[in-house]
Amino acid sequence: YNDERKPRLAWISVVDLTAAVKHSSRHVKKIVEEEATLFGGDQSKIILGGFSQGGTMALITGLCTQNLKVRGLIACCSFYLPVRTIVNSDIPMILYHSSDDEVVEPQHAWLGYQNNFLDESVQFEYVPETISGHDISAQGRREILRWYREVASTGKSSGYKLKALL
Repeated sequence: YNDERKPRLAWISVVDLTAAVKHSSRHVKKIVEEEATLFGGDQSKIILGGFSQGGTMALITGLCTQNLKVRGLIACCSFYLPVRTIVNSDIPMILYHSSDDEVVEPQHAWLGYQNNFLDESVQFEYVPETISGHDISAQGRREILRWYREVASTGKSSGYKLKALL
């Protein structure tokens, strides 16, 4: 709830975006650390992902948090906010987005990925789809599952590629 006791439409207040993102990132890191205890503390057994704002937080937390080393990152219908420095550029990622997303503009998301990931040599796959809105189609889910299986078994992705789902 916000100060007026109305439900928030997002996890974080956008009054101070940088502070809110840092706060949420610390919370996500704590969850990863707690889940890693199920694997003897091995964070590399965890693939962190999310949808929309959750995907944005997965990217920021996974790429920009010292002493956090997850196996991979999944971001669907999300974007990257360059509010922190990338320190984990070797984590494989899949970035899924629909070209008709009415909530997170795909051109804005793609520009952010290009500007921040290509310069940092971040390993990612970008999967644009033509018609699923702010959602993931069955074909998109299959592509994410393919990537998940590849990264879960090898710890690597086949690297940067642009794969259009038609």
